[in-house]
Amino acid sequence: MTSVRGLLVLALLAFLLAFVARLPARWLPKLLPPGVVCIEPAGTFWNGACANLEAGGLRAGAARWSLRPARLLTGRLAAQVRFAQPLATLEGEFAPVPGGTLEARALRGTLAHAPGGLLPGVPGDLEGRVGLALDELVVRDRVVRAIAGRIEVQDLRQRTGEGPLELGSYELLFEGGPPQASGNLPGRLRDTGGPLEVAGTLTLTPAPGYLLDGSVATRPSASPILVRQIAFLGSPDANGRRSFSQEATF
Repeated sequence: MTSVRGLLVLALLAFLLAFVARLPARWLPKLLPPGVVCIEPAGTFWNGACANLEAGGLRAGAARWSLRPARLLTGRLAAQVRFAQPLATLEGEFAPVPGGTLEARALRGTLAHAPGGLLPGVPGDLEGRVGLALDELVVRDRVVRAIAGRIEVQDLRQRTGEGPLELGSYELLFEGGPPQASGNLPGRLRDTGGPLEVAGTLTLTPAPGYLLDGSVATRPSASPILVRQIAFLGSPDANGRRSFSQEATF
């Protein structure tokens, strides 16, 4: 009797998996939570795509996904997802967790930030390229709870009335591990070349927001305009470096 019951369970499981594998993606919009919109769904629930995916008013762009069968056996839903916009791509494994938590692994992305603004909160007169390589990212209630990996900003420049102002390239490194007792997650900030020598810390806070502290010095390649702007930070120390600090909430 036990063996027969086991066979029935396996047969039912196989049927459900086959049903889900063939479930049309056009049924997906009815299953999504409020605020998430899949425009022009195609393919299947198992392997599908949206011409555009919107979440919370943010337009993520074209999306393509493939569910991870092995993760389903652990009772967790996870999928390999790729988002694409004309100036940005993002790919990784995403796993929603009950209670409003989103876990992501092996996130890789590129973004060209053009004048006029593409990233919210970033001045529209800035342009450059952003590279994302995160091994882990956990977000709950809009607060980053865990992060490990690297974010790079290359060839950053500012549009001014006197032409483009070169600002250099930078790297932000999060080494992972548990957050501090305050819930803060510190990241190490440094320049990777350009007219400014920068070293500091960017700390993600549970506000949600960030704390930025560091020091900066100009290199001989810095333009006179940039030298004047840095001088507003105050008098330099014995090594010619000026301190800066900034705090903000999202």
